[in-house]
Amino acid sequence: MFKKKPTVKPAAPIRSSDRRKLVTGIITDFNIPLPSTASTTNTAAAEPTPEEPTAGSSTNNTIDPAVTALRNALLPESTVAAKFTTTLGPQLSPVNGIIYSGVHHDSTILTDGKTRPLWVKSDEGWFPSVYTCWEAVKYEVLPVVYTHDAVMEKVYGGADLMMPGVFGVSRPGGDGGVKAGEIVGVADYKKENVVLAVGVAETDIESGGGRGGKGKAVRVLHWVGDELWGLGGSGVNPPEILEVATTTAADVAGEVEGQDGGVSLEGLSIGEEVVGESSKSAEKRVEKEESDDEPAFPDMTTNEIDSAFRDALIYSLHAILNSPERVSNAHHSLNFPLPSSYVLANLIIPKLPNTQNPNYSIQKTSWKKIQKMLKQMDKEDLLKIKERGGDVFVYAVNWDSPRLANFTPYPIVTPKPKKKPVDESTVGPSSSSSSGSSTAIKVVELYKPPAKLNVLYEAAGVSSKAFYTSSQVRDTLYKYFTSPTPSDPSETLVSSTNARMVTLNPLLSNLLLDDTKDARLLHSGSATRDLLAERFLRLHQQYYTIISPSGEESKPKSGQPPKITITLESRQGKKVVTRIKGLEVFGVDVGKFMDELKSVAASSVTKGPIEGGGKAAEGLVEVMVQGDKSAEVDKLLVKAGIRKADVVVDNKLKKKK
Repeated sequence: MFKKKPTVKPAAPIRSSDRRKLVTGIITDFNIPLPSTASTTNTAAAEPTPEEPTAGSSTNNTIDPAVTALRNALLPESTVAAKFTTTLGPQLSPVNGIIYSGVHHDSTILTDGKTRPLWVKSDEGWFPSVYTCWEAVKYEVLPVVYTHDAVMEKVYGGADLMMPGVFGVSRPGGDGGVKAGEIVGVADYKKENVVLAVGVAETDIESGGGRGGKGKAVRVLHWVGDELWGLGGSGVNPPEILEVATTTAADVAGEVEGQDGGVSLEGLSIGEEVVGESSKSAEKRVEKEESDDEPAFPDMTTNEIDSAFRDALIYSLHAILNSPERVSNAHHSLNFPLPSSYVLANLIIPKLPNTQNPNYSIQKTSWKKIQKMLKQMDKEDLLKIKERGGDVFVYAVNWDSPRLANFTPYPIVTPKPKKKPVDESTVGPSSSSSSGSSTAIKVVELYKPPAKLNVLYEAAGVSSKAFYTSSQVRDTLYKYFTSPTPSDPSETLVSSTNARMVTLNPLLSNLLLDDTKDARLLHSGSATRDLLAERFLRLHQQYYTIISPSGEESKPKSGQPPKITITLESRQGKKVVTRIKGLEVFGVDVGKFMDELKSVAASSVTKGPIEGGGKAAEGLVEVMVQGDKSAEVDKLLVKAGIRKADVVVDNKLKKKK
């Protein structure tokens, strides 16, 4: 539903009374049991509604705090509503509805204080976003359908979940499967209750999974990485695990180990390729390696965990203070003010003694939240903080603190990288960058079908209104090849004797072949799959998008992917200069880049408008430094997350020789 960005009207706040009615409807529709802070000694007592006093409430008609907590987890007081319109399915059927968004100020997951989409009410009915599933995990809002991580990669691309890919079902309140028409969450069975997608069950699904079944299991409405996930700014990546765990995932994992057969990866099994079988074999091998290498950690006291978090923060500040690469004033090494989420992710977690130790969780400290820890550091005269917009920001560091000067660094255990089978053709929030660095800026080439290819896309059951990677474009054509022919549903265009040969029909001949140049192919009536795929890709309009290290994806732009150009040339005789342009396109802070270049190059650095660039260069600048500083520039670009493949060096000095 949200593969394409919806049209959203301005949001408006909702009244408290309306919010309570909405929450009451959600609790009723999704059969969420009401919690109570009091012990239920009278089992015959009638179950209260969210609008009534609950068991254990006082005689002054106050609502049970546990019910209030449930309400705020589902729809916080900051909830706003906005109407939206979008399209659904290959037929692009129009869909209208309302998106309810809000801020969870006490969240340990959504710590940036931004408004996030929480619920959607549309022609498909009510369904929660993945953010709500994470925040309200202890209330088990949805039954969860478990699948394989390789299948999740396809779901991230907008595919539905097929029955052979279902490993099991976890249902609130006990065992049992799900019925057709129910709203369900979809999760990787390894990550227990971390919902990664939300959809509608298309058929009854047994608790033991869908092995041996056929057809579509879940029609996916929303997933991590779609446009709903990204509303309100860059989306938040899913947590590795949530505190309230279920036992079903472990049971499901055990069942998976004992089952035979592959995973359903729709559109990837072409000819001689057997993707499901190889994925299964790789998964078993990875699980065995992980179980052999998994260390055992003893339980830790709260004081020990507090000390580890405090020491990690001091370690980071000590490292900044004593770094030979920092500027003269240590205060200038950090871009104040620092949000609490930044402090946790960049100044604490990297300096914990062992990041694999499950005891090192902010929720297991005495503070429970990073904001409370920072307040304590302010009281201890290590930091200076201010509260703003429901979050805590660090405005200064006491660099003269003896705790920084006297700190002794300790060794940090670096976890071994785990091998994992990855479908590199899939563009999704969990796909790794080609440079192998999680901090790299990734440029992804995209292709958009022109109008003349609409008929082929429709025949393959794929939308012609979206953007696709080159591998996804080829998958669409392969799906068309393997679809039943209109004349004989039992046959396809793929040769029965050679899976790499495809029978030509009038549509393929007219679209992909030339009457003169390809006369021999037309006469033979067949062509290789690879040749047709190459011709098919060439007909598409080329676009590109840039994915930041945080996972934020830019709007697709037409044309060839951009490059950062480093030019070496001589001016005024023998005077050599190095010019750099294209930094802004990759999100590089030009001012910060110039400061760092000036420091490492020990030379003057200037900037100015790009000459002769036309309208495409309007608003962009070119950085120039005296001397041949290409090596220094290259190192700074790598540090900024730019891949070497996205950099071009134009050495005009060699050309003159």
